[in-house]
Amino acid sequence: MESDRSSQSNVNGEESCEADEGAADSSPFSFTVDDAKRALSDILSAFHNPQNATKLNEASTAAGDDMVKHMQLVFPMATDMQLDVITKYGFQKGGDGLIRFVQMIKAYEEDDPEIGQLFSQVKAMLMPPMLSAS
Repeated sequence: MESDRSSQSNVNGEESCEADEGAADSSPFSFTVDDAKRALSDILSAFHNPQNATKLNEASTAAGDDMVKHMQLVFPMATDMQLDVITKYGFQKGGDGLIRFVQMIKAYEEDDPEIGQLFSQVKAMLMPPMLSAS
């Protein structure tokens, strides 16, 4: 099966990925390393936006240490916030777009520690706090 993502260097020597989003407009779009850094920073900014942070904190408090409740309350809210950001970078709004975004981020994080660090911060916002051993 042929991959729907290819990695290339652009005229500035910056690596970029092209993906066929499969939408009505099937032309590929370019998503560079710098785009990845900006998108991850934008996602973190969305999480820390006072209104969003309040909503996430309330949902997290309501979920407590219950992983299932966390997945029911916090995760969908955070996912919507991420989707609002990644659509600005050409990804489809929905699960397929988010999966494609994460695949591209994972490809980039292998070679760029800053992307790895930003992605770790995003993941930390999505996961419930772990219980410390008593």
